[in-house]
Amino acid sequence: MNTENNKWIEEILDSTQNMQPAQMPQELDQKILAKIQLNQFTAKRIEIQKIRWVAAAAVLLVFINFWVLRNNNSSQKMGMNNPKTEKQMPFSSGSILNM
Repeated sequence: MNTENNKWIEEILDSTQNMQPAQMPQELDQKILAKIQLNQFTAKRIEIQKIRWVAAAAVLLVFINFWVLRNNNSSQKMGMNNPKTEKQMPFSSGSILNM
């Protein structure tokens, strides 16, 4: 069995003896080199308008966060949104029910 495998491997290797490597067309080589050289010198820039929009959005988000925190702190000082305080109904003592 080992000799059969070796024979098969030798046949496969011999079949590649007459093959020639694939060659790239000359114009394709020139196009690739031109693109590589072009990309080396062009830097992508972010437009100033986009930077302004991002800065404005960031300022707006910071402003909203501070506004929410300020309102949240002031409502907690007044006793609102505090789970420990119970909201009492006007007749919560049960005086109407005990008539």
